[in-house]
Amino acid sequence: MGEKGKEMPCSHCGGVGHTYIKCPQLSPEQIKEKKDAILKKKEDKAKKKKEKERRKELYTEKDYIFRNNNMYEVVLYWGYSDIPENGFQRDHPKLMRMTYIPPMEERVVKISKIYRIVVLPVLEVVQENNAAMKVLPIDEKYGSYFKVLDVELDKYPDLIFEFSQEYTPPKSEIEQWKEFALKTHYLLREIQKMTTTNKKDEDGQVIYHEKYENIEPFLTMVEDIPIPNTCTEADKEKAGIPSALTNIT
Repeated sequence: MGEKGKEMPCSHCGGVGHTYIKCPQLSPEQIKEKKDAILKKKEDKAKKKKEKERRKELYTEKDYIFRNNNMYEVVLYWGYSDIPENGFQRDHPKLMRMTYIPPMEERVVKISKIYRIVVLPVLEVVQENNAAMKVLPIDEKYGSYFKVLDVELDKYPDLIFEFSQEYTPPKSEIEQWKEFALKTHYLLREIQKMTTTNKKDEDGQVIYHEKYENIEPFLTMVEDIPIPNTCTEADKEKAGIPSALTNIT
């Protein structure tokens, strides 16, 4: 019944007293086609509504906690996840640097579920400027990096990601020699510091404690052992001695 008690007219012929289902002008086949069309329209509308809700859920940013339970610093990268709703992954096959997390610390990052998050040890992607690579191409080389975490956020509803994984950077023969030399040089420097008086003579030479005068010539030679320019801060970090990479922010 319509307004004021009137019946709604037939949607096909406009007559009163029946609907299209019993319309005398339509054959059974035509009625079935009309039913199927109306049903499909309702299903399409419901599907679009569901897709809209899904996209809203995916694109709404939330706070995710990433907790580094390791004794080495890591760096977070983000890229577009490979979910069906996300066409960016095919067009942007790369990862972008997001933030660093020092050892045994955490970071809160506001991101949406469309992202893929990758966590790598800083030493795997560090450059000559002591910073991690800004952009990481997803290719065969990416697969060779040591990954602490690689997830598509849509598949993981939890808001806290904790990661703890042993990591020992692989070292070539030259890197092993660098470690040997850098550690030895560092120890000699520390011995030199412990044996000096923190004073210098008129010629600018370091004055040693009296009880170390007998080894003064050897300690002075430490000044003549320079670290080659080819030794980077990453080399120092790998050798386990203080470097500029400690607690990058």
